[in-house]
Amino acid sequence: MMKGMDKCRDHDKTVKFFFEDHSKFSCNTCAFIHRKCENVDELASLSSQEGLDLQDLNNTLLKLETETASIIADCNLSEAALSETNANIPKQVDEMKDRIIEIFDKAKSRMIEEAENFKAEEMKRLGEMRKVTSNVNEDIHELLPVSSALVKHGTPQQKYIISHIMKEKIKYIETHITEQRNKHITSTIALNFSKPLSSFLKEEDGIVKLNTERHLTHKGLFSCDTITKSCEAITRHMV
Repeated sequence: MMKGMDKCRDHDKTVKFFFEDHSKFSCNTCAFIHRKCENVDELASLSSQEGLDLQDLNNTLLKLETETASIIADCNLSEAALSETNANIPKQVDEMKDRIIEIFDKAKSRMIEEAENFKAEEMKRLGEMRKVTSNVNEDIHELLPVSSALVKHGTPQQKYIISHIMKEKIKYIETHITEQRNKHITSTIALNFSKPLSSFLKEEDGIVKLNTERHLTHKGLFSCDTITKSCEAITRHMV
């Protein structure tokens, strides 16, 4: 029933005494060795009061057993929670990655649409400029062979007439060319990524960090003094 706790640790004999000076249970052999010690309790002479003390100690031990079981259960729950949290880390990272990809896909579609719209506007503007200038160029091509021929073989009257016509045409053509040169704009398209995004891309190791915390989740049912006194009493009766 005592599971060997009533045996002397040094001589494996049944304990007969408790030495207060050494806080130790002893057999007859130990008692002879420590015969000069004064504070000695002979177990055979102990009163029934020890039974009441033992009952209190037993109740305290039962409560402590409940506490240790609770701690073990808390450890198991914490381990399960940590395992679940760790298992969710890849999922959380993937979810964030998918959101970022979705944002980029939407931005890509929007940029393509805006670029195509801008391109269409510029194509229309350039087409109109080219059409008007082509018409002017046709006027030049129509007039140039006549003027070139008259330069070589024309009569003074013909040269006079063509000169007046050319002056008006050249004035018109020069005005048109000046206007078109002043209106001509070279269009370019380029992407401008936001500064936060650029900073984000530079921080490869810092884009996500692991936040670890420890929280005190349990308040003891016993005061420190109560537990200490109970433990001292248990130790005194078990050593």
